[in-house]
Amino acid sequence: MIIAPATTTHQQLNDEEQIASGVTKDHIRLSVGIEHVDDIKADLQQAFDKIAEIAKVESEKLDDANGTIERHEPGV
Repeated sequence: MIIAPATTTHQQLNDEEQIASGVTKDHIRLSVGIEHVDDIKADLQQAFDKIAEIAKVESEKLDDANGTIERHEPGV
């Protein structure tokens, strides 16, 4: 399980209290069981790869919406 403490377990604290408790907005907490470390690494890598893929697609959509992608027809 992966959570963001700033928006879950520590949401009742203000920014200063969160920082004092060691929680920042970009802090995540990873909770794992007794899986083999290689399995955990593989699961995380798969998730990171998927995030990168989605980010690329969304970035291309944004570029396309803003008209910043140049289109070239084959043979032109």
